[in-house]
Amino acid sequence: MRLLAFEWGYLSDYGSELAAGLWRTIYVSAIAIFGAFFIGLVLGAARAHRVPVVSQLAAVYVDVIRHTP
Repeated sequence: MRLLAFEWGYLSDYGSELAAGLWRTIYVSAIAIFGAFFIGLVLGAARAHRVPVVSQLAAVYVDVIRHTP
C-alpha cells in the first residue's frame, strides 16, 4: 500500500507557480534579513554609546522582542 506517493504530474502542472512562490519567499526573506540587520546595528550602536535615554529605549525594545513568543 502506497500511502505517501509523490505525484510528479503536480510539478508539471504547477511548476511555474511553485517557482514564483519560491522566488517571492527568497525576496521577502532577504528584505527581513537586511531589515533585522539594520535594526540590530542601530540598536547596538545606541546601546554602545551609553546615552541614557536612547540606551534604555533600545534595551526595552530588545527585551520586548526577545520575550515575544
